[in-house]
Amino acid sequence: MKLPKIPKEFLTPELREVVGDTDLEFDAVVDPTDVFLIPETPDKDYLKKSADLSAEIIYDMQQQLNNIKQNTEKYEIQGHDKGCEENSEDSEGSS
Repeated sequence: MKLPKIPKEFLTPELREVVGDTDLEFDAVVDPTDVFLIPETPDKDYLKKSADLSAEIIYDMQQQLNNIKQNTEKYEIQGHDKGCEENSEDSEGSS
């Protein structure tokens, strides 16, 4: 990362007394490896891939939800939920 220099010709007499007869150079405030640029606007390919991935995730989640609903309905149709209620009533009466 290239930092700016101020040529000695542009320095005030007070600064020349402090820094000497050289150009004024700046030191990095951060480690240059920590600096990265973020594009202002993502390119069209990135946006398309992101939209496709989002759509795929939503589709997969809908499929999983539908499978859960179907399994729940099958479980209720087979009477498993009623059996649980009857078992709980039997255990209350025997206590």
